[in-house]
Amino acid sequence: MKIKMSANEKSLVNKCINKYCKKVNDFRSAIKQLANSYQVREYYDMLERYSMFVQNTIQEVAEIIFPKESGVQIYLSGSFARGIGRTYSDLDVSCFYKYFRKYYRYEEIFCYTLCKIFGFIRFKVHNIMLFSAPIRNFIKSPKIEYFVDGHKIEECIHIELDLNYNCSKYLKDFKKYIYEHNLDYIKEWMMSIIPVIDDGNILERWQKDILNYNKMNIHCLNALKESIRGKIKSYMLITFEKFTSSQKLKKSLKKYPLDIIYSFFIYYMLTSNIPMQNNLRALIKTLFQSDDEFIKKVMHLFSLTYMDLDNLDIFLRENNINFSTHSTELLNLPEINKHYFAMHGVEQITTKILNNYKQLFTYFINYIGD
Repeated sequence: MKIKMSANEKSLVNKCINKYCKKVNDFRSAIKQLANSYQVREYYDMLERYSMFVQNTIQEVAEIIFPKESGVQIYLSGSFARGIGRTYSDLDVSCFYKYFRKYYRYEEIFCYTLCKIFGFIRFKVHNIMLFSAPIRNFIKSPKIEYFVDGHKIEECIHIELDLNYNCSKYLKDFKKYIYEHNLDYIKEWMMSIIPVIDDGNILERWQKDILNYNKMNIHCLNALKESIRGKIKSYMLITFEKFTSSQKLKKSLKKYPLDIIYSFFIYYMLTSNIPMQNNLRALIKTLFQSDDEFIKKVMHLFSLTYMDLDNLDIFLRENNINFSTHSTELLNLPEINKHYFAMHGVEQITTKILNNYKQLFTYFINYIGD
């Protein structure tokens, strides 16, 4: 499959790239500086501003690329949806529309444009919901060697593109999945979605409905508590060896602990007197503004650890060291820690982040009980 753009489409894409590229770089420079100097409040404020910029950019690019008659609905997930997108966070963007074969090419041109604006390979702009949305009659998509005017596609994304090519693009199918998988207890990913283009505030209604159900049913609260407790128990056993895979490092310092943290934030909201929020962006902002001493202690340690994670991510990226859940490449952690110390003056950064998470999780256990 090779998607060719018309002259007019190329012109529109180039206008988007020229409009937003410098702004992205300016935000990243500011975030790097604040993370490196550990200015907690200023760092969080900048992440919030950057996340809103990303959301607005996605909306404007979509409105330019997709024909109006497509009726596309677009949702943002992940760290940018939570309002705390790091310097090089992925873009988790999901598109829904009725006529897949008619509008799929526009989705790829849309993703191509975002790749160019944010300086990402195609793999970093992905439909995170496709791993959850129902699959209809799976058919392997045509072998994709290139897409959108010679922009080369990396091999690791072929499986994801096959899923995107076959998963349902109907919101009603995703709604069914959401309700089926959040009525035992609410999942943090459900709270990590915000609308970009959402006619009728559909997502907000679903989130309110599911949150109210979970708050009113004790079995949901108990199930969420047990899930958090079990994940913390497993996380406390994690250690690093001299040679640790990129996959294990990324999952141990980002995927696993952040899932626990955001799940706890939701549990705290459902069991305390703070105002109910429909998504984690609003909830995290509420928690940062809290006067409660326990929450202030939690958010301070969370912020410092999040800045360390951002600094490490930047360091690895700028030194061409693979930091991916999809890579089994072995990393020499003593060498990474040594070179990181030489640049930032922080000793044993990988162990420091790991131990900070474990300290944070002891706070959580004290709150929910053993």
